[in-house]
Amino acid sequence: MRILHVLSANFFAGSVAYAVALAEAHRHQGHEVWLASDAATLPTAATVVQLPISQRKYRQRWHNIQALRRLIKENNIDVVHAHSRAASWVGYFAVRRLPVPLVSTVHGRQHLHASTSLFDVYGDKVIAVCGNLAEHLREEVQMKASKIAVVPNGVAFTSAEPTGGLRMAFIGRFNGPKGERAAALFEHVFPPLLREFAALRVALIGGELAHLPAAGKAALAALQVEFGERVEVVGFTDDVPGWLAKTGLIIGAGRVAIEGLGAGR
Repeated sequence: MRILHVLSANFFAGSVAYAVALAEAHRHQGHEVWLASDAATLPTAATVVQLPISQRKYRQRWHNIQALRRLIKENNIDVVHAHSRAASWVGYFAVRRLPVPLVSTVHGRQHLHASTSLFDVYGDKVIAVCGNLAEHLREEVQMKASKIAVVPNGVAFTSAEPTGGLRMAFIGRFNGPKGERAAALFEHVFPPLLREFAALRVALIGGELAHLPAAGKAALAALQVEFGERVEVVGFTDDVPGWLAKTGLIIGAGRVAIEGLGAGR
């Protein structure tokens, strides 16, 4: 098949990691795969087409719809798979009157307003990544139960003993509520642990470090001054499995938590 994944990837969220992993699985099964995303590059060998999918201004959405429609026609796409409401919105109109089905994966709760229930842009079938989301779609979004399937995100587990000494890692985004929690760790948790355990290293892995709250930036700077290279500021990386392999304790949520547990951490 010829599959087009559409995603909002203005930062590397768990939904983006899942979409990329799914695209790679499709490629290895012999399918031809394209990804349309905000990001110009993604950790995949599939063809990546940069489009500002996350921008919701109507003029930009119209341009996105036209660009997707051209992409679908020129490459004889068989199915479009959207991974956010913004992606579903433009995907819905891009496939209109074309013999191309639209599938949407819902990775989190949807914002509830009148248009969410009255205007279903999610396509022919909807994948909910857990039962709670399926219930949310049925009961709150008022989506037809017949179009919803529960398919948990796939994760490839690799279990190995940690290498590289005593290390703990915070893996995730550093913006929003996660950034606030990270700031609290920098200020109240990591300093006493690093003082008590002289061999301990702390790795900070994830994007959006520039969006840490001011208190978090100050606490991180203090950590670096006091503990030097024992505080490893990695930032964004597509080698999370590699860091899991050399880390004994993982602090994370969502997909990171599942991957950490699967790796025996």
